[in-house]
Amino acid sequence: MRRCLGVLLVSLLLLALAVPVFAKSITLSYWTHADRNREDLEKRLIEEFMAENPGVTIIYDVTGAGDHRERLLPAFAAGRGPAVCSVPSQWIAPLINNGAVAPLDAQAMGFASQQDVIDTYVPGSLDYVIHDGVLYGVPLEVTNWNLFINNDHFEEAGLDPANDAPKTWEELLDVSSKLVVRRGDVLERRGFDFRYGEMDVWFEPMIEQAGGVIFSDDYSKTLINSPATLRVLEYFREFGPRGRNLGGPSYVAAHTAFYTDKDSVAMALSGLYQVLRIKRADEELYDSFTIAPLPRFEGAMDVGSRIYMHSYMVNPTLSPEEQKMGWKFISYLAAHGEDYLAASGLVQPRLELTDTPTFKDLKFSQLFIDEMVKGRYSEYVPNRNLILETYISMTEAAMLETTDLQDILNDAERTINGHLMD
Repeated sequence: MRRCLGVLLVSLLLLALAVPVFAKSITLSYWTHADRNREDLEKRLIEEFMAENPGVTIIYDVTGAGDHRERLLPAFAAGRGPAVCSVPSQWIAPLINNGAVAPLDAQAMGFASQQDVIDTYVPGSLDYVIHDGVLYGVPLEVTNWNLFINNDHFEEAGLDPANDAPKTWEELLDVSSKLVVRRGDVLERRGFDFRYGEMDVWFEPMIEQAGGVIFSDDYSKTLINSPATLRVLEYFREFGPRGRNLGGPSYVAAHTAFYTDKDSVAMALSGLYQVLRIKRADEELYDSFTIAPLPRFEGAMDVGSRIYMHSYMVNPTLSPEEQKMGWKFISYLAAHGEDYLAASGLVQPRLELTDTPTFKDLKFSQLFIDEMVKGRYSEYVPNRNLILETYISMTEAAMLETTDLQDILNDAERTINGHLMD
């Protein structure tokens, strides 16, 4: 009897060892910025991922792009950051510098090594999320910006969208002046306006086009106080209310108004993702818009827009099991690059993406690739977000105040150097 009982216990033990042990339940929050077209896709991918990983729950938390940017740093600083998040370019460096995001776990993503992950992507496309040789994320999207043109507004003004599209910033002033519609001093239709909340994407290239340099080689100080930057500030004084009164930061963001209120702006800066937004919002506009390269200063360097990134990242305060599951979830999303492109025009720059029919068939996609090689990511420097705020302040001062432009530039130099030394 005892022998039989022993055999039974051994058999039960062997059976238990043969049966997979289910991991404990894991709940991960995923914070990201709003994108109506992307959200439907991600909801489906999240459901599929949870079905393939029983016991895992993904809480999908979406807010507007501005709100998403503004809540990330305070949440991490207070120890309440999300498990997984998409991080915009200006917050990537601060989060890495402060140890608020975890190094990428290549094995959890299904790769043999970090280098295998890097080799899967277009060369250079992961540079902004590599710090001291360590990879911290992979892109939800990378994009550069070019000039969207409403053909109908051009034709109404007697302009040809193909031949009269401004190639230089100087031409853009003249073309905008022909397109603008005013009611007194109020602009009912802007010919063009900038994206003031993300100035590093186009403001730094303007300085470099004019022959300037932003930082010293060791990034210990800024070299922004130069004739090149003064030229840019002079441009904004002429563009703004104290000059030709062509636009300014108090108006609705031009890239959004371009397709949601198309009579209010004729030209705007945006990325390839905007093409699908236009198609879904307004078929008539989709058939009557053109994209031209980001303007350059006359006789200047051939510099395209900065490349902008939203990167998937993981919170290092999670347990090891939760971190691994977070990277596994990111890997699942990143494996659907063609779906992201088809759904929302977002480029996840894996090498195979540019060979897909979806990429080749997307309107104006090749122009963005051609221009991307003329741009680069912004420098990885401390307090990048605060430096961006300084760009905004100096540009607004040039446009809205009577302060001497050199004084504005002197103040900006001191402020940026202070941020670099913090």
